[in-house]
Amino acid sequence: MTETSRPPSPRPPGPRPPGPRPPALPSRARVVIIGGGVIGTSVAYHLARMGWTDVLLLEQGQLSCGTTWHAAGLVGQLRATENGTRLVQYSTELYARLEEETGLGTGFRRCGGVTVARTADRMVQAAPDGRGRRGLSAGMRADQSGASP
Repeated sequence: MTETSRPPSPRPPGPRPPGPRPPALPSRARVVIIGGGVIGTSVAYHLARMGWTDVLLLEQGQLSCGTTWHAAGLVGQLRATENGTRLVQYSTELYARLEEETGLGTGFRRCGGVTVARTADRMVQAAPDGRGRRGLSAGMRADQSGASP
């Protein structure tokens, strides 16, 4: 990026528009988290759950106003690794209790999903394995005519 092609500022230069002033920043913090998206808010939440009280989260706009909103919605339970699946299971449990815990509405709703295995290897990954995953193998072959690999 050249000196003349700077990204747009979040607030136009000039006098501050009328309204409440943002709170003053503290002079120090044990942890400063930059970005109030899903990762930043999660880090702040989990540090607070562990008892940390000197945590500062900085966001230039509103919480989750960046690209985080693109991720809102379906939370698929099956991942390519066992650790990935466990992380998503934990996340789902967290989302389910967050509104009760914080008093803030999340809009989270549990719903089902379908995993389609296109290869024999993927079918093995998607098979029920007794570790919290549930699946159904219908033993059908889909017609792949016209489908791209």
